[in-house]
Amino acid sequence: MSRASVLVVDDDADFRSLVRGELVDAGYDVTLAAGAEEGLQKLAGENVDVLLLDLVMPGKSGCELLREARQMGVQSETVVVTAYPESDMAGQCLEAGAFELLEKPFSSRLLLSTVAHAVERSRLLRTATLYDASRAVFASQDPGAIPQVIVETAASALRADQASLMVPEGPHHLVVAYSKGFPESARGSYVVRIGEGIAGRVAEEGKPVLIVGPASEDPRFRGVRAHGRVHSSIVYPLLAGTRLVGVLNMSRVHEHTPFRPADLELASVFASQALLALENVSLVRKAVHNERLAFAGRLAAELTHEVANPAAFVISNLEFLLEELRPASGPGAAERLAAARDALEGARRIARVVGDMRGALRGEEKELSTCDLNDAVRFALRMSALQVSNAEITTSLGDGVQVRGDEARLGQVFLNLLVNAGQALAGRPDARVRVTTERSGDEVRVMIADNGPGIAPADQRRIFDAFFTTKRGESGSGLGLAISREIVSQHGGELTVESEVGKGSRFIVKLPAAG
Repeated sequence: MSRASVLVVDDDADFRSLVRGELVDAGYDVTLAAGAEEGLQKLAGENVDVLLLDLVMPGKSGCELLREARQMGVQSETVVVTAYPESDMAGQCLEAGAFELLEKPFSSRLLLSTVAHAVERSRLLRTATLYDASRAVFASQDPGAIPQVIVETAASALRADQASLMVPEGPHHLVVAYSKGFPESARGSYVVRIGEGIAGRVAEEGKPVLIVGPASEDPRFRGVRAHGRVHSSIVYPLLAGTRLVGVLNMSRVHEHTPFRPADLELASVFASQALLALENVSLVRKAVHNERLAFAGRLAAELTHEVANPAAFVISNLEFLLEELRPASGPGAAERLAAARDALEGARRIARVVGDMRGALRGEEKELSTCDLNDAVRFALRMSALQVSNAEITTSLGDGVQVRGDEARLGQVFLNLLVNAGQALAGRPDARVRVTTERSGDEVRVMIADNGPGIAPADQRRIFDAFFTTKRGESGSGLGLAISREIVSQHGGELTVESEVGKGSRFIVKLPAAG
């Protein structure tokens, strides 16, 4: 536990020196002030556990100092030293919130005992405040609101002007789950790479930090740019063993009193409760998720059985129709032939998806081959033509975009993304979709962008979760993006999103290039 701190305010230099010696020998950090004005200046710049002040001083009295300190938000327990404990002024100090009156002259033993009790009360009250905040977190009935409750109660309990909770997004990044008090430029889909920035470094090292003054002046964080002027910060990693669950950030901007080591200890109390709350939410979601996946697995097994035979009949009949249509001529013959080819290709892909699903259920692994992503994109554009018919489609398909993979499954990814774009653009008169493929070094990228309504920051970190959907009614199962990300991941790649509300979204598929 950190050393307790005491501010001694008295106009008698000999008395200040005597009291300081006793308290320092007892292990306290002691600051001195020769009068009320100097004492108020000290309190404006630092937080102390106990305020030990003389009742009668030149200028402002100890009682006036106490009232002004309370108006400043100072919560320190106050011990008033006086030779006249029965006076009206002494009584006024008690009414203003003084913890104890200490009558002069007093023994060293009485001084140390009184200060020790004041420190104990100060820390117990602050700890009780944090436990009350913890109860508020656990009282929340909405698992989705837990990040907001954690941030708002942490900011209130620790008197922080700014607070945020960041959670892992994949193995390498942190995203903001909820924030309070930050400037507009720092809100939204703020992403930090683990190991970079203040929160990223704390997440990597797994140790809480207390920063007093600008972070750029702290040797541990040189070169790090902070948002706005921050006087002090506490950054606390939430760890379940060695597994990172989140990072809690608290900063004081408007309040000049910086955080102290005692605040870091109190933050640890709240952080432990926040961790439990987040883990409870995670367990509930996992239980629901696993139950849904189990049901989906049973349903998939039935579907593969029920769809396989009809798909084979459809393919056989389409192959027959295609052969019959080849020699045909006249108006519309070419269009009918093209429609039959597309239908046959779609049916064959259905059969391949069913076969892949059956293989996955049996634990089989499919052998990958070199394929051109442009072919998979063109297929997806043809298959989604109806869903994006109201949008202006532009494409920029680059060269050298071959990858090692399953063209049919990658085509499914692009089809999902295009269908989602079409649904997001429904009813928009100026709807636009742009599809781009390109190679950059050893990486191939496919980007599908739209000018739709965009995705809310709170939803961006969840849209790849199975069964999560922002679509109303029966238009979304919440599986398309989850399956797409899994397919991309199985190919050694990454599926990410960039989105801004009111401006649109861009989904980016990154895959290792073949050769």
